[in-house]
Amino acid sequence: ENATNLPRIRSFGPIGMVPWPSFKFSIRRCPQLFVGWPSGSHACHAATQHKVHASTEHKIAIIGFGSMGEAISVELLRRGCTVRVLDACRLRTKSARDILRAAFGSHFSQSAFDGFLERFSAADDLEHLLSDGFHLVIEAVDETLSVKQEVFQKVAAIFKQQKSASPEDVLLCSNSMNLPIHTIVSGVEGEYRHRCIG
Repeated sequence: ENATNLPRIRSFGPIGMVPWPSFKFSIRRCPQLFVGWPSGSHACHAATQHKVHASTEHKIAIIGFGSMGEAISVELLRRGCTVRVLDACRLRTKSARDILRAAFGSHFSQSAFDGFLERFSAADDLEHLLSDGFHLVIEAVDETLSVKQEVFQKVAAIFKQQKSASPEDVLLCSNSMNLPIHTIVSGVEGEYRHRCIG
């Protein structure tokens, strides 16, 4: 498919507009995920300004549960998504629900946040993270090229091994603010490389 004919959206990072291939999580089918997406410290402020959306069918896996992973998680939960997280620190992964409540619980009613936590979970490992239909993956790990490259390569390899989804059903996203997406995904197998955005 000619890349010049593909729709385009705002990049997750400062690298400008990126081609948006055709996939089932398209902006037309799920506009609430991508319109006015706040990032970093702005996500907390944004959460106090916007309504809590009804639950949706969308499942999002987040790799890295530091400050960015937390903010992305709560914003996606606010928009009705089901979120599963994984962090290299087992303690953070194990305590993810408590961490999220401590960081953002005061910005919502208790009933609303309890509803968030019903759609929030932590994975034991990458295989668990990517199972059960969690085919949209957001990487929010340390801003180190080799770390991000390893994450993308492992995720693509697991999807290929599991055969639980075709490449067209998968979307791999980087939250990098400084690293060009083409360098991050340079080692990803070709059939999944065009499913990466950043």
